[in-house]
Amino acid sequence: MSPDGSTVAIATSNTDVAAVRLADGEVIGRDESRRYRGLSFSKDGSQLLTFTESEIRLYDARSMAKIKQINRFSDTPGIVGMQLEQRN
Repeated sequence: MSPDGSTVAIATSNTDVAAVRLADGEVIGRDESRRYRGLSFSKDGSQLLTFTESEIRLYDARSMAKIKQINRFSDTPGIVGMQLEQRN
């Protein structure tokens, strides 16, 4: 739930996350990805962070527009690495 209590983010299935405005139940936006492991709002409620086993996504919580995505760029055992991709 956002800090101001106006929006809740829910994983509707293993591959779908949605932001819902509590005042009227409207789905603000949704995104399909991979199996979500968790999600969290920023302190001011303006952004939503989701993560899976292999990526992190940052959204504008008011529209669910993707701000940033961090992907694993190496699946080589023993090597840890992330790559930042920003979408406008």
